Amino acid sequence: MHGLLATPGGVFLSSQKLSIRISTPSIRPSMKRLPLFFLMTLTSFAAAHAQTVVGLWRMGEDDVGAVAGNAVNSPSTPSFGTALGKSGGALTYSSNTPGAASSLAVSFNGGYYAATPASGLGLTNNFTLETWVNFTSVSTTQWVMVVGTSFFSVGIQLDGTTGKVGGAVTNNTTGNFAFGQSSALSTSTWYHVALVVDNVGTGTFYLNGHALPNPATIGTFGSRFLLGADSEGAAKLSGLLDQTDVFTFSTGTFSPSMLNYSTFAVPEPSTSAALAGIATLGLAVWRRRSRVTRT
Repeated sequence: MHGLLATPGGVFLSSQKLSIRISTPSIRPSMKRLPLFFLMTLTSFAAAHAQTVVGLWRMGEDDVGAVAGNAVNSPSTPSFGTALGKSGGALTYSSNTPGAASSLAVSFNGGYYAATPASGLGLTNNFTLETWVNFTSVSTTQWVMVVGTSFFSVGIQLDGTTGKVGGAVTNNTTGNFAFGQSSALSTSTWYHVALVVDNVGTGTFYLNGHALPNPATIGTFGSRFLLGADSEGAAKLSGLLDQTDVFTFSTGTFSPSMLNYSTFAVPEPSTSAALAGIATLGLAVWRRRSRVTRT
């Protein structure tokens, strides 16, 4: 039987056999007899190793003294990664959130956030931009989030002429275009949006955890990172953002289950250890049941 080998880059099948010592010599682990729970835990463990959080901004919960209705702290305090500096007009904390798992969001009304330092997050391929967004207007073109420069950028944009949201590319050489657009959205409604760019530079847009048709080749883009505006600080967002996340993943490992659409649970440094502990517990339960059944 092949074993699982955990490395910083992921969990892989090892060519060496996996030997497990148990108290009853006549009983040997069998993949066919392992509980489904144990197998699912191993799968989750592999996914945790494949995903690396680059930046996580909870939009208020980590900011000292944040209160709904007050102006935001600048720079903001990230849960993980670089701080975000406020620019432009107003940004305020709001108690209007996607669900009970969040206590604060940020309302964008003329202002935007930019990564500090402005050099951005160092993204190339195999990354995901995701956030929850609630538009107060869908009649003007506005950018939810973007990575790049004024010449080359990629991100998530609402088209003000159609009220549709999707991926968007700015390219001064080949032209600007949108892709993977949704149907027309409503105001005062929370949506989960995500842009996934794979290892060959193909961008796919996700709405509420589902991939939309018509992915596109992204091409070159810069490294600046902004929330609530385009790469020049224009086309500003009119609405709220919450639970914004940027993560990378190993080639070929992306799954929609990595998105925070279904839950606000975010991979922490202790996640791998916790999953390993659960896997060990599952194996112990299986072994105990095997001995009882044999008796």
